[in-house]
Amino acid sequence: GTYVEEGDLLCELDATQLIDRKLSQEISVRNADAAYVKSNQNYEIQVSQNESDIANALQNLEFAKQDLAQYEDTYELDIATADEAIQEANEAYIQAKNKNEWSDKLATQGFLTPTELEQDTIAYNRAEIRKIQAEREKLKLTKYTKPRERDELVAALAEAERELQRVNLQAKARLVDFEADMRTNEDKLKLEREQLAKLESQIEKSKIY
Repeated sequence: GTYVEEGDLLCELDATQLIDRKLSQEISVRNADAAYVKSNQNYEIQVSQNESDIANALQNLEFAKQDLAQYEDTYELDIATADEAIQEANEAYIQAKNKNEWSDKLATQGFLTPTELEQDTIAYNRAEIRKIQAEREKLKLTKYTKPRERDELVAALAEAERELQRVNLQAKARLVDFEADMRTNEDKLKLEREQLAKLESQIEKSKIY
């Protein structure tokens, strides 16, 4: 029989269970929010990691291209150096040969001792050996060393190109996984918040004004 005015509380229903559920739901919302924040951070970290991996693969590819270009630039220089070594050895060989032949004539005439002739002969033999070694070095360079070096550089370039493709594919695949995880946690957070809002609305309606 009490007179009331607009806004006065008339009746409050028992909302104990709803309040308990609200507290539990608030914990669920916080957990869902933490999971979403973590998945979002993991996504950003993966984006940064992808950028680093791709940049590193691109750098390795550029280095492989530079190595092959450097090989092409130095090939003629290496061959020229080998030719110069052969020419030097050949000139020394001719000089030693002429000296040895002359010494042989002088020794025959008694103007040189056998020891002196032997020294010139040894020098001639050594010059001949150096000449042969220089020619062998060029043959080894042109037939084995340089072709193998080029094959290795070409293979390294091809592998660097394949590695860049692999890194790009792996980056996309990993990003898809992290993005899916982030979207899933975002949807879970949305559902948990909606559930909390529903409970808060029910608790609010337990009071009649």
